Amino acid sequence: MARPLKINATTPKSLKEMSDSEIDYLSYKILTDFASSNTGVGTINLSATGTKIGELTDTLRPDAIGTHPVGTSVTTTVTDVYQDLSAVSITGETRPAKINATTPKSIKEMSDAEINAEIVAQTATQLVSGDIGSYRLSTTTPSGGTWVDTGMEWLDQRQSGNIEYKIWRKTDGTVPTTVRSLKSNSTSPISLKEMNDTEIQSLTQYLRKYIVDNGIGQYKVQTSAPTPGTWVSMSTVTDTRQELADVNYTGEVGFVGNYIGDYTESFVGNFESTFTRTSTRDSITSYAGNFAGNFLLYYSEGTASLNRTSTRTSTRTSTRAFAGNFAGNFVGNFTETFVGNFSDDYSDTYTGNVDYAGQTVQASTETNATYELWIRTA
Repeated sequence: MARPLKINATTPKSLKEMSDSEIDYLSYKILTDFASSNTGVGTINLSATGTKIGELTDTLRPDAIGTHPVGTSVTTTVTDVYQDLSAVSITGETRPAKINATTPKSIKEMSDAEINAEIVAQTATQLVSGDIGSYRLSTTTPSGGTWVDTGMEWLDQRQSGNIEYKIWRKTDGTVPTTVRSLKSNSTSPISLKEMNDTEIQSLTQYLRKYIVDNGIGQYKVQTSAPTPGTWVSMSTVTDTRQELADVNYTGEVGFVGNYIGDYTESFVGNFESTFTRTSTRDSITSYAGNFAGNFLLYYSEGTASLNRTSTRTSTRTSTRAFAGNFAGNFVGNFTETFVGNFSDDYSDTYTGNVDYAGQTVQASTETNATYELWIRTA
């Protein structure tokens, strides 16, 4: 495969094919041009432009740390990630010159296949190795070269403080030795001339097309390596959230409500009151006792009349059952057991401390999922 030509500056001056290290300068100019804009084929975005390459899911406990009792529900936010993989048409490019090996040998412009094989493939290898034009998801600026915040971010939301992941892009790195390829100068007289940087950067569209057509340089956001092909993780992001734990705790509680049901209780205690009664009854009794008094008798045959005056003292003990009306106060001791059913509406307010066991939101966090930004290398 023909390689691009350069001017060999050593004496005597001549034309010479460029080595891989010399082609590095062409790759550098192509990559810096590729990284100069966050739009265009090959770039990634969060604005639904191009092809969806994955998603980042954030979960958040909705309750503050220390809240209890709580359920296990979470608030979920899904962020889709895209890469512009639109078709590319090559136009307006400046082609490097090559030596045409067929007889008779001559100098000729490189074909698309030769540009891809000798320049773009090497440039893509640098891109996927993390060089200029590559992306990172990170909470801080990545090291090595110049990294620019693209303005796109993803939040790992937590009650203990959000973690902000930014999408960074490398825009510059180590500058290789300047070696420019030759081009055919079509103006008269026809000659060979070194390409300037703008002309070299016209080859960036070949890189964009290479990414779309060959897959090298395409990204995926997944928890594991994609297939098919060879993929390398460029960065890792983690979705975390507050942990839950069963915790015993004491809290103050108030109760107001109605209670309807059966109530069974035993009562043992002293009952004191004042007892006064009024008793009205009819009494017919037989009298047996001692008599002391005056007796006056008038007697006539056949008919007798008895008049008497009686004064007596009677002492007796009477035991009987009383049935009648009682109104008054009772003074005494009452000891009794009550067992029965109580059915009524109960309304009251209860305030006090009660022990609970329940899920409580912790200050510590747990990992829900780990996502990686993958780039295809082969």
